[in-house]
Amino acid sequence: MLRVADERSSLLEDDIASRLSFAVGDLRDFSAPSRYDHVISLFDVMSYLPDNGAFKQALSNIKSVLKPGGLLVFDCWYGPGVYTQKPHVRTRRLIGENAEILRIAEPEFHYDRNVIDVNYDIFVKDRATGRLQQFQERHPMRCFFDAELDELLGQAAFSRVFAMEWFTEKAPSIQTWSALFGYRLAQ
Repeated sequence: MLRVADERSSLLEDDIASRLSFAVGDLRDFSAPSRYDHVISLFDVMSYLPDNGAFKQALSNIKSVLKPGGLLVFDCWYGPGVYTQKPHVRTRRLIGENAEILRIAEPEFHYDRNVIDVNYDIFVKDRATGRLQQFQERHPMRCFFDAELDELLGQAAFSRVFAMEWFTEKAPSIQTWSALFGYRLAQ
């Protein structure tokens, strides 16, 4: 992804491209050379933080690179929607010119921790040789509730600016699986 980002940034105007930089890090222990007006964390990164300790570590690091009054924007699995819709077994098949991929997702809900272990079985078939490879992955995903987020972020000197369904901008509801939140760091 960094290679692609680097390649695509070279297509931008020089004054914009010169201000971009890309790095790999863990949200719980990264550092950055300066402070920023915004921190944006998308694609359920915050849901990969399995407990309050990890979440607070991430917030501490975000605060260290966010200017006072800066905005943190993130999406996560939204608890009311997850509990209402309940995770279920899902399959996805992709067929390309060179390969076929079958992914089976089997969730295991840990209600006591608001964590869903999404267990993936991934099968990749080389269409030319017929060779089949299998991979397994486990993705522990945490869902969050409004009051929980407000409490955790409030403890870290953030206040909520907005909450909305991802992609619709409607208020999150029991029909919302993924929600987008914005929190401002105190001045």
